[in-house]
Amino acid sequence: MRCARTSYLLYKTARPYSEYEQLVTLESHNGCDMGNINHSRKFPAQILPFIADETKARVKKFLCTPLVQTGFLPPVKVIADKDTKKHRTRQVVLLVTIVPDAAELIQYIYLDHPIVNKHTGKDVAASITNVLQNYIVAGQFEGGGFDGQYFHLGVPEYVNAHYEIDYSDTYYDWDVLHCCGLVDTRLRKLEQFQWLSNITNTVSSIFKLFNWGKGYEELVEACDRLKLAIQNPQFFCETRFANSVRKVYGNFLADLSAIIACLENTKFEMHDGDASEREKAQQAEQYQVKIQNKSFCLLLSGLADIYEQYGVLVSEVQKVNLLPFQRFDKFTGHMEKMKQMVKCLSDHNNCGKDKCFWPHYHKNKPGILNGQFVGTQIIEDHEEQHVHNTRRARQQEANNATTSPVMAAERKLADLTTQLVKGFREDVYSEDALEMVESTRFLTDLKSLAMQIREKGHILLGVLNADKFVRIAKKISRNVRVVNNQEIVQQYKIFVRRLASKTEAIAIPELQKMDSKDLIKTFLTSSGELYVGCEMVVEAIVVAAIKMTVESIAESVISRYNTHNSKLRSMSEEAVNNELWIACNGPELGGADRILSSSLSKYFRHGNWHFVTRKGEQSKLYNSKVINRIISQESRLPFVTQ
Repeated sequence: MRCARTSYLLYKTARPYSEYEQLVTLESHNGCDMGNINHSRKFPAQILPFIADETKARVKKFLCTPLVQTGFLPPVKVIADKDTKKHRTRQVVLLVTIVPDAAELIQYIYLDHPIVNKHTGKDVAASITNVLQNYIVAGQFEGGGFDGQYFHLGVPEYVNAHYEIDYSDTYYDWDVLHCCGLVDTRLRKLEQFQWLSNITNTVSSIFKLFNWGKGYEELVEACDRLKLAIQNPQFFCETRFANSVRKVYGNFLADLSAIIACLENTKFEMHDGDASEREKAQQAEQYQVKIQNKSFCLLLSGLADIYEQYGVLVSEVQKVNLLPFQRFDKFTGHMEKMKQMVKCLSDHNNCGKDKCFWPHYHKNKPGILNGQFVGTQIIEDHEEQHVHNTRRARQQEANNATTSPVMAAERKLADLTTQLVKGFREDVYSEDALEMVESTRFLTDLKSLAMQIREKGHILLGVLNADKFVRIAKKISRNVRVVNNQEIVQQYKIFVRRLASKTEAIAIPELQKMDSKDLIKTFLTSSGELYVGCEMVVEAIVVAAIKMTVESIAESVISRYNTHNSKLRSMSEEAVNNELWIACNGPELGGADRILSSSLSKYFRHGNWHFVTRKGEQSKLYNSKVINRIISQESRLPFVTQ
């Protein structure tokens, strides 16, 4: 078992199997009885498929067993995304479902990462359904979550056709994270935001000077002299997400004083050199002119704040364990903060005492206006001229010439923030999505329901809400649709009465702080049996809870896959897939003994585990060839052991 646990740790952490021998030796050296065989690096590879199969068997059993809380199989949403690693394009396939008794209500389950040879919508959909057929049936399928390419290829329609389900009976999410990224990408292409592209290009061009080699070392030395913690150069890319954009401006702003010092040093050291050095000195001077002016510094400070809030917004909404209405409420809450940013831009006093909405801009603004910023002099007041010779561009330049740098910068920052909010509001949640959010809110917002019970009582509320619940529940869940209305009404009244009983002892202030997911979990707890007699209501709630989800969890799994399938690890497709099954779906090390025990019994065909060689009754403990070999290795420098 100790050897199996050691192997399991390697699977979980994507460590090379060569470390197995070292870990076994370490454990033996620490006094653990590790036996004397199966200590070779071959053992983790040999037992891997057995542990993966045990994990798959448990997942299959869960997905193929009706929940006692509902009487139906667990509802699922499929998540898929393509990626390329080691020259091969694959597609990660996940499920999102409800897991009763789990610490978090909504969980993802990794299924497979098959190679994709054909990229038509029909073939991509077939790749997904080929994976799903081993784990789910049509009655469980509630839709999927993809990025834009899948919708353009018509993948949802092909998947629904495979399961013979009407499209209106499923719901497919165009991932919120990707939609927010598209809003930002479209704005950058507009002429009115050419200034944003100019600043981004300037930042990227200067960062390239310090991204590696001598330039990077000069930046490190400058940061050391100025007692700054260096922020590594970041580059803008349309295919990356908001957190990456945030770091482009934030890191450049943090390193700005060191960057200016490096440019100044380059200019003075090379201005009398050869042609190549003089060109570098001239380039450094041109970059100084671009960044050591009030307009650039004001706009850079503001962009760092805007995209910091943008990054917070998309980070919040891509969490899996959120009910649809909770994700939407977080989204709208952050949009309101961005709208508030516009109102507070010109005056820090409008931010309030608790939080500044523009921490970089408001902090840096006084120094920039005084001509001293990040320890250096602002040598220019102008901003870059517009590259397009159009009437609008000429009018904008004329307006800039008659306004102060602060007014011009704040107008641009306010316009960008306003347009981002407008784009989020119009393009991220469609009308159908908003309708689905409100439908799922009615079914899953048990905290609000509990508060209404306090006001009106469970009897009256059960009567008032019953018909609406039936209508929405049948819209959301195909399983509930086959049950007659009167039965659902009776079960809903039972459900409301039990919710009232469960929450009546909770003080209103505490109830207001509760999470609806926790209240849902009370009805899903196997030991509580609160679901008895209201199974159809619970079924509608659990389907609504996963009806809208996020595709971005696939990005996290892909990152995890890339760690397991790195260039430093030569592993087969099957071995990597088995490792990912364990890493994503397997229990934590402290709870893995049951799976490991079953796996060992199947690995040793007759159930007798062999980690010790025996002659008669004599056990040859502490006589491992591997352990002895490692312990007997001599140090390269003998004096360090003395």
